Amino acid sequence: MPVDVDVIPADFTAFLRMRETALMTMATPMKFSGGTAQRPATRKEINSGIFNGALIKEWAKIFLNSVLGKKVDRDEVVAVLPLSARFTWKENGETGERDTNARVYFQGFKDPREMPTYAGTPSIHSIYIAIIYMLSKDFPMLKADVSGAFLQAEDVCDEKIGIRVPGIRILPNFPDKKPKELSKFTDEQYEIYIADKALYGGPGSARMFSTKAKTKLKELGFEEIDESIHVQRETNTNEVNAVIYHHVDDFEGGAMDIEEIFSKYGHRLSLGSLVRVVNGEVAKFVGIEQMRQGKKMILSQASFLNLLCVDDLLPEKKRVMREEDMKVPEDDMIDLSLKPRYQSLIGTLG
Repeated sequence: MPVDVDVIPADFTAFLRMRETALMTMATPMKFSGGTAQRPATRKEINSGIFNGALIKEWAKIFLNSVLGKKVDRDEVVAVLPLSARFTWKENGETGERDTNARVYFQGFKDPREMPTYAGTPSIHSIYIAIIYMLSKDFPMLKADVSGAFLQAEDVCDEKIGIRVPGIRILPNFPDKKPKELSKFTDEQYEIYIADKALYGGPGSARMFSTKAKTKLKELGFEEIDESIHVQRETNTNEVNAVIYHHVDDFEGGAMDIEEIFSKYGHRLSLGSLVRVVNGEVAKFVGIEQMRQGKKMILSQASFLNLLCVDDLLPEKKRVMREEDMKVPEDDMIDLSLKPRYQSLIGTLG
């Protein structure tokens, strides 16, 4: 059903409580494209050295974010984990262009002890309602992603993990301007360094980043009114004047001064690209394609659904429905002896 943006209540918190009954048209009158897909690299491609540049960039992020702390002995940490790397091609769904990507991560985490790992994700219905509210206020909208998200989140656990790092001399050759943080590392192989930040692969890494992201939004005057849905209010009227929601390290929001807000947020968390949601152009937030048209927005999850492997989700295929299956059964085809019992249980008349 179409939504009349002129009758949305000013109190966004109250409006959000209506989410269970809120409806929004999910039209797909056009083919959406865009976004990126990742394809694993082959062993031959990795051995060719084509991913060395991407690996250098990843190590630079690790050092510049001070992920590795002081050098320690084995008995100073509860566990020691080796590092590994994953190499993929990032392919642009619209242009077909591709780029190399490398990700360094913890390997072999097998600690059986319980630890807090929950990192909430926003309800898609809450996102829809947030979009309706921003459209009703004619807010400019902006998308942002956090660069090296987990690498910026402090490891706040009491018990620390050690990382066994390969000798710096066997890491990819850094450019002439080496990060000054590199000076504290030795050339000896397999030294152990304490993990000061939430490296990829750690079971609590997503939670650590999510906690930091929400804390930094709170510092800017935002309050979380639903999981990962944040609003900022006018001091005098208490009316919501800015909305930001996020799924892990992907952010989207709207306000009259949304660029200034994200600029301030970028001083607290290093942001990557900032993309304005422009009228008539396709934008994508996680699995939601968007096309804004003034105070309206066309939404679709078509590309997300197309990528789902139905055979994996429904391994046991159901029998195809035939015309004869739809015919009313004859009395001699079914056992009617339990009919009164069924009727008493489910309250059916007749």
